[in-house]
Amino acid sequence: MKKILALSLVIFTLFLAGCSKKDLFPDKIVKVRGDHQFLKPGNDSSNIELVVESQRISGFLGGKGNRQAIPNIPVKLTISGTKDVFFRKDGYKLFSTTKITDEGGRIKVQVSSENFVGTAKIKAEILDSNEEIFTEFEIYYGIIVFGKGQEALVNHRVEKPVGVRVFDKNGNPIEGIEVKFDSSISKDATAFPETVFSDTDGNAATSISLDKDTGKYPILINVNYPGIFFPSIKINILGVDPKGLILFLLGSLAIFIFGMKTMSDGLQRIAGSKLKQILNFLTRNRVMALIVGAVTTAVIQSSSACAVMIVGFLNAGLLGLRQSIAAIMGANIGTTITGQIIALKIKNMAYPAVIVGIILMLLFRNKKLGNWGDFIFGFGLLFIGMEGMSNALHPLRDSETFRSFFGMFDCTPVSGVMPLSSVLGAIFVGTLITAIIQSSSATIGLTMALAGSGLISFWTAFPLILGDNIGTTITAVLASIPANRNSKRAGLFHAIFNITGAALMTVLLYVTIKDTPIFLYFIENITPGKVLQSEPVNIEKHIAMAHSFFNIFMAIAFLPFIGLFAKVIEKILPLDESEKKKVTYLEQHLLETPELAFNQTIYEIKYMLSVATKNVFRAYAELTGNEKGKSEKILRKEEVVDTLQEDITEYLIRLSERQLSEEQAARIPRLIHCVNDAERIGDLAEKIQRLFSDIKENKLKFSDQAQKELDNMKELIEISYSELINILSGDEKAFARLTDNEKEIDLFAKRVSENNIARLKEGTCITRSNFIFVRMINVFERIGDHLENI
Repeated sequence: MKKILALSLVIFTLFLAGCSKKDLFPDKIVKVRGDHQFLKPGNDSSNIELVVESQRISGFLGGKGNRQAIPNIPVKLTISGTKDVFFRKDGYKLFSTTKITDEGGRIKVQVSSENFVGTAKIKAEILDSNEEIFTEFEIYYGIIVFGKGQEALVNHRVEKPVGVRVFDKNGNPIEGIEVKFDSSISKDATAFPETVFSDTDGNAATSISLDKDTGKYPILINVNYPGIFFPSIKINILGVDPKGLILFLLGSLAIFIFGMKTMSDGLQRIAGSKLKQILNFLTRNRVMALIVGAVTTAVIQSSSACAVMIVGFLNAGLLGLRQSIAAIMGANIGTTITGQIIALKIKNMAYPAVIVGIILMLLFRNKKLGNWGDFIFGFGLLFIGMEGMSNALHPLRDSETFRSFFGMFDCTPVSGVMPLSSVLGAIFVGTLITAIIQSSSATIGLTMALAGSGLISFWTAFPLILGDNIGTTITAVLASIPANRNSKRAGLFHAIFNITGAALMTVLLYVTIKDTPIFLYFIENITPGKVLQSEPVNIEKHIAMAHSFFNIFMAIAFLPFIGLFAKVIEKILPLDESEKKKVTYLEQHLLETPELAFNQTIYEIKYMLSVATKNVFRAYAELTGNEKGKSEKILRKEEVVDTLQEDITEYLIRLSERQLSEEQAARIPRLIHCVNDAERIGDLAEKIQRLFSDIKENKLKFSDQAQKELDNMKELIEISYSELINILSGDEKAFARLTDNEKEIDLFAKRVSENNIARLKEGTCITRSNFIFVRMINVFERIGDHLENI
């Protein structure tokens, strides 16, 4: 258990990657918007925006790392190529100006022009830097491009024409300008016609048809303007293949989920018998239950699976409601580990991990290294699936259709306030997706892929996270439906806790500091990069951090009120007396955790042994005349033993169908033998009852000596039964005591047999009574053998 705790704590600390403060220095200027503007002569440009970014800062496990925007950096902007394009300042024309980056590391600038046709270049360079760091913008005057940025289904023609409109220096359209459309750089797009001359309105247009793949289709436009050189203008048309896109996205999601499950299964088998110690930790106190819930979920990689396991514990009577409530709180924290792993951006390790994992799986199947192979293989698949989702969604960032769809629940603040209808809509979408996928980790991965592709902002991603926390409760609720009412209580709490947490956090979105929701302000300030801006930096890490800290804060806030929650739920779902006593050891939900299922099987075998052995003693008491009228009860209990044999055997068969370690698989036939031995003990109770019928029918009686010997034999069997229960409860020393007692049973049976022969010779024993006596000794001896076999 210590190793599991240590491993999980190491994994959980990965979210600290990148949180440490490091010295930042300018390394790059990123053009955000404003490049390649097309304007009529004499018009002002729209804002040109750029961001000054730092060097890459590696995370905990290395990799490329992330850049951060840097404030307070002086940037010099210079216009070259013409005197007719300039910056305005207090009525003056400036051909050079200096701007200081704001808190988000940005600068904005606008240029004006007089009667100018041609290309103006704006150079932006960082001042006071040891090396030259710059970027350049181009603005085209005299040309306006139309039809760019369109989208169309593949194998179709683009709906609107693509082309340019040309003007002279006075802003009047020009006729007869040659324009060539070159689609050769895009092998899957065709322009027809390829050469066009502008008409009286200055328009020159062509038609574009697309081929079969989703993605950008680039087209080059060359304008042969007399006396003026215009560089080639590159535009993009977005082609969308809906079927292929959906299949690729769902396939990547399936790989992601399969990788998560494979990683989880490997870790569970590595943990092996240590998982049984979870129960000891869970029953200590609410804080320990919270920690164990978090650690267990970090291993299983699913809060839903952990919640189902907790439902199983309750159904089996292994946990109380208060401990289960704390464990469910911890499960919500543990499930955030997946997002933290994804945010590490170590996708370059994915394929090496898959290769190493397969090698270990093939060479060391069902052994410890093979289990590590499963874990490493699943780890690699996790990143491959994530990369696939990102690749599927990335081309759609330029799609107006998809942008308008996601815009329906865009939560970006309007006049400084997040729109409530959009927030509630995003929460609903997150809930729905998680309920369908049945995996909160997969929903977080999908949210990260959407955000990383630019389709949603961090403002929208966070409400999706809140919905994800609600949707993940569906699995536990469904699991509790066929279970007892105590288990239904756990499912109900999981739903109430997550819904309440999401509701409280929704309210907090409208409690602001510096015009930013207080929680999101906190997340932005503990995570590298600025995310609450039009071009977010390090958005995946911000999503992972928001997911983690939301669940941590909710658990801390609600932990002191566990008792109150338990009382409320007990009022909503009260138990009657029969339900308080009802325990289901063979809990079906625990089959997914084999070690715990084995533990439950042993509990059920102990119960079966108790029923069978007590039935033997009940039958013996009737035979010796100490109790009467027990015949019907003995028969009923024998039927219970037979039913238990069928149930336990079926449970073990179902357990054998799971992926087991070599040692676990070897337990199955042994436990089935144990069940069969316990059933034979039950059969012997029925045999004693038949002997009682014979005594009753023939009005027979044992001698005092024979009765004393039978009583002694029964006492020895009681000792063996007691020691066997000790063994099944974990007392290894009891095995030696049971073995010694079995030898005593054999020796005693031999002495009794010799004494019986002597009584027969003396004629002090009735022959028919003697026959029943011998049969009883034989029955007790066989019971001792079965107990020793188990």
